[in-house]
Amino acid sequence: MSKKKQAEEHRSKFVSVCHPCDENRRLWFASDFPHLVKNVKTRIVQRGTLKTPDGTVKLEHWKILHEVDSKKGIRAAPKLTSDHFAKDGYLTMRVSLAYSFFSEEVAVAMESYCNDKVQGLEDISATVAFIRRMNKLIDAMDANLPSTGLKAATGEEQLDLTVTAENYGPRSKKQSRE
Repeated sequence: MSKKKQAEEHRSKFVSVCHPCDENRRLWFASDFPHLVKNVKTRIVQRGTLKTPDGTVKLEHWKILHEVDSKKGIRAAPKLTSDHFAKDGYLTMRVSLAYSFFSEEVAVAMESYCNDKVQGLEDISATVAFIRRMNKLIDAMDANLPSTGLKAATGEEQLDLTVTAENYGPRSKKQSRE
């Protein structure tokens, strides 16, 4: 079979749509969005770190947050549980755990404990930036109304999500393994 025919067959397995902000580009989907979020969360839990343009995202930050927050009467991040740190089994398949893992509530709680000088939460800027980016993406992709979904940019805020996503594009194989 020719390489061209193989490429066409490969492409036919994926769904694509016109990019909402750039008519000359297409968005290709290899999976549905909620499960991609779940896979990102699972990757962080299994490997412990994720390198991003903002810096290194560390699972340890979520674990410290959960440990400190669990000892409080009124919790800053009550949805963050030990279930979020399961490495295998049924719990890794729950999309709801992935969504709450990347919630604004978790980002705010992490910053709050960082401001309280909790040991281990000194270098959270990359983790918090990633949580907020994922949360914005989740909100845009799961929007029930067109007014709250991803759309062509008319201002700086709307552009933020689309433009920064380009920084997370394809990288060399060496960078991907880190």
